[in-house]
Amino acid sequence: MGAIARTGGRSGELIYLHTNHVVGRAENCDLILAGTAISSRHAEIRWTPQGCWTILDLSSLNGTFVNGKRLIPRVAMPGALAAGDVVMFADSDETWKIEQADAPCSLLVPAGKREPLYFLHPGQILALPSGEDVAASVYQNAGNWYLERKGEAVPLVRDQVVEVAGTSYRAHLVSWLPPTEDLGARLLERRASASTFEIRVASDEESAEAWVRFPTEDFYLRRRGHLYLLAYLCRERLQNPDSGWVEVNEICRRLPVSSPETLNVLVHRCRKDLEEAGIADPASLIDRSRRGFLRICLSADRITVKSD
Repeated sequence: MGAIARTGGRSGELIYLHTNHVVGRAENCDLILAGTAISSRHAEIRWTPQGCWTILDLSSLNGTFVNGKRLIPRVAMPGALAAGDVVMFADSDETWKIEQADAPCSLLVPAGKREPLYFLHPGQILALPSGEDVAASVYQNAGNWYLERKGEAVPLVRDQVVEVAGTSYRAHLVSWLPPTEDLGARLLERRASASTFEIRVASDEESAEAWVRFPTEDFYLRRRGHLYLLAYLCRERLQNPDSGWVEVNEICRRLPVSSPETLNVLVHRCRKDLEEAGIADPASLIDRSRRGFLRICLSADRITVKSD
């Protein structure tokens, strides 16, 4: 966890850091400093995606200093904050030392004490004051922390103070934003080769519907006549797992389709449905790399065909 300790002025005060910890005089800051040299929003200490702490001066009037060097406003310090670094906000009365520089975490901090700290871990239930004497329990559900006592569960909020069995605890709750979505990576996840296909064929054998399943999401293709082509190709792949190739004229005869040109229209409509469903490479699902033949590109173990 990250923590800073005051060394100037009222030395000894220890603050545990949130992932984005704003320092200043304003009431909505995480660390409120009363000195008149301090700007309303003076600086921000941040946990970065690279897994380290950094600090940013928020265009304060009197500056932010790390180990005696003034930071450039709105430019994160070069390198990372480390245990032992000294941070000064404006003047020597507001000098703080980096006590710990580990990743932020959620805690229950007994009021007025540095120890013991009660770490809150997702998936684990904390009993207070102990496992042998349970007056209350703290746990996480759907991303939110709850305090349960006397048969009632109430949500915990950041920096809330609660009393259990005569002891007051402050809830130091760390919130995480999900990482910015890499659209390129998401497109890779949506490649046809990464999908599994479930086809359901109508009882009249003239139309079909499909579910395209990816590791993180599913897409539904509503029942249409041209999707029967996908069902036919999937069945052929299941019957011939090592190849799955079917000659175009044979497809026209079996479906039936009047001509290879009409078959091309069906292929196009299938691919458009896949494109509209969000698949990154819809053309690759129906493979034409062998002249005069078609096949479904998925291996047999990724295909299921059912009938109504």
